[in-house]
Amino acid sequence: MPQNLTRRKASRRLNRIRASTTARSAPGVLATNITSPEQPVAVIILPVTVPLSPSSKGLRRVAAGLQDRGFATFVAELLSPEETEHGYHNFDFEMLADRISEVTRSLRRELPFADLPLGYFATSTDAAALTIVAAQADCPAGALVMCDGRPELASAALPWVHAPTLFIVDDEEPALDLNRSALAKLVCRGELAVLRGLGKGLASAEIASQTARLAGYWFETHLQQQQGA
Repeated sequence: MPQNLTRRKASRRLNRIRASTTARSAPGVLATNITSPEQPVAVIILPVTVPLSPSSKGLRRVAAGLQDRGFATFVAELLSPEETEHGYHNFDFEMLADRISEVTRSLRRELPFADLPLGYFATSTDAAALTIVAAQADCPAGALVMCDGRPELASAALPWVHAPTLFIVDDEEPALDLNRSALAKLVCRGELAVLRGLGKGLASAEIASQTARLAGYWFETHLQQQQGA
């Protein structure tokens, strides 16, 4: 019987849990921080290109919220400090996509994560790299969440994305229009959730908590379907 992703915390105590670190698995791919409940129901990869930015701290808050729902999380730092300093690597989406794919392949070789349903969560321009990854035919992800993202920067890849995708976006223009346009290009299931105040970033604990709630529900819904397929 497939494990039910919607089981509540009472049945899987979070002694937060098991934490470890994977070794560098490819040139340019930094160690990936793994945090997992004792019995994770699925695993979420959260790529980040600017590890010292306020947004990355917010990303870790979102990861903590997902852990509370029983997900293992991988916050993957894709750029070295030297690459981060240059800045232009943040827009080399093909390179970043390759690194996300490498992190994913490394993860799929590790127990107990190899057979778990997999999802991705990305913010800002990292959502463009994630779009390229998700458009690959062999991408194992069963659900995607793009938060305050820029998927239009990889718009040519959007029609090839095959995993259910949630766009979380602030209620102000032009972000709302950009994400609506990205949603319209999908041929898979997609939804748009408007979160007022998101434009101020995930550094706000309240916004990060609301984001984790929206993302967690999306992952529970669609990764459970993937596991039961």
